[in-house]
This record gives sequence, structure tokens and C-alpha cells, in this order.
Amino acid sequence: RASALVAEIVLCVKEPNRKTRTAAYELIVALGAPAAGAADAAAAYAPLADLTAAVLAGVAAGSPRLASASVMALARLLHAYPGPLAGDGARLLPALLPLLRTKSREAVKAALGFCKVAASRLPADALVPHLRDLLHALLAWSDDPKNKFRLRVRLVVERLVRRLGADAVAAAMPPGDARLMAHIRKQASRRDRRRAGGGEDESEDGDGDGARTVRTARTARTGRTGKSAWAPTALFSEGGDARRTGAASARG
Repeated sequence: RASALVAEIVLCVKEPNRKTRTAAYELIVALGAPAAGAADAAAAYAPLADLTAAVLAGVAAGSPRLASASVMALARLLHAYPGPLAGDGARLLPALLPLLRTKSREAVKAALGFCKVAASRLPADALVPHLRDLLHALLAWSDDPKNKFRLRVRLVVERLVRRLGADAVAAAMPPGDARLMAHIRKQASRRDRRRAGGGEDESEDGDGDGARTVRTARTARTGRTGKSAWAPTALFSEGGDARRTGAASARG
């Protein structure tokens, strides 16, 4: 009965009504909140562990709608609780990466959004063991003939480079994708030159919102931009891609 209730809440993240989606995400975060007065960390985060397991069960459901909604809910939990869920990186990524090999574009879109959050929020040591599998699954969509997921893939790879270093990512990439890695290195070199010159530094702040914030060198030094909020529209909607594609094309 509890798992059925969780499934109903999870499905609400795909409702057309924005207020309903927002309320569903907020409820999911609240259900995973640490238990008050717990004796230790394990007891405090027991509700989160139980909730994560229940949501993860929906990924294996036969319905692409429930599977994609479950991935979106897991992305929200990871964004809210990256520390407690760090140990689940070994469980979450292997469970979700197979969705990138399915024919359901709905499920693939959700999985790409989760990967972006994971690339930002999971600790580096939780990402490294899965880096090769993650890149091989992601880069299968780098030449998407419908051109919907190509930019999403590149953004995740760029974020992995910033977190883990270009050499580590390049070593784990399929040989056929060396051109993408060369492009990312070139863009990083341009950013470094802008920083050294004291000019504007374009850097992607935050963890799941997909919004690129242009920061001046002074802002970068003072750190005034703060932590980004959860923004699922940019993560999971086609519109988020469209807005970013123009900017990315302009930068070459």
C-alpha cells in the first residue's frame, strides 16, 4: 500500500499543472527528510533510504511514464540529499543507465536529466567507478539523428570534466568520441584565458537547472551567485534544450 502511494506521488511530477508538479517534488523531498531525534545517522536517514528504494522500484516498472517519473523523483532526491545518497551512487547509476539504451525517448530524457544532477551532486569518488559505463551510455546519444539529446549529452560530459578532470574523462571515453573531448578542451582553454585576462567568465553554476550564468571575474572571486535552486523544466523539458542550443551554437 505504501509503495502504491509513493508511485502515485511520483507520477504527479509529470502532471501538466505546474503547481501540482511543484507540490509533488516538495512532498518527495519532505518524505525523505531526516528523522528527528534519531540515535545516529543511519537511523536519521532511514526514511530517505526506504523512500529511495520505493522510488527506484518504479524504474523497473513496465510503464515508460512511471519509469521516467521515478527517475525524475530520484534526481530531485539526489539534488536535495547528495551526502546521504552518495553511498547509493553505486546502486542508482547502474540501475538507471540501462534506460539510456531503451527506445523510449521519454525515459531517455529523464535519465539524461538525472545524469546531469549526478555529475554535479555525487562526490567524485562515487562517480569514478561508473565513469566508463556512464560515458558509453551517454555518448550513444551524442549523434542523435533527431538532434534532441546531443546538447544534453555534451553538457553532462562538460560537467564531468569540471568535476573529475579532462584526463580522467578522456581516458574513459569511447575512442570514437575523441572529437567531442577535443572541443571541450578547447572551450575550457578559452575560459581559462578569459579568467587570466580578468574578463567575463562564463561558468555553469548549480546542479540541475541547466541555466548558464555569466559571471564577472569579481563575482567569481566573491562567490555571490550562491547555490542554484531546483529547476526541473530546464532539466527535463524540450524547451530547456531549445534555449540552450542557440547559446551553444553561438559559442561554437
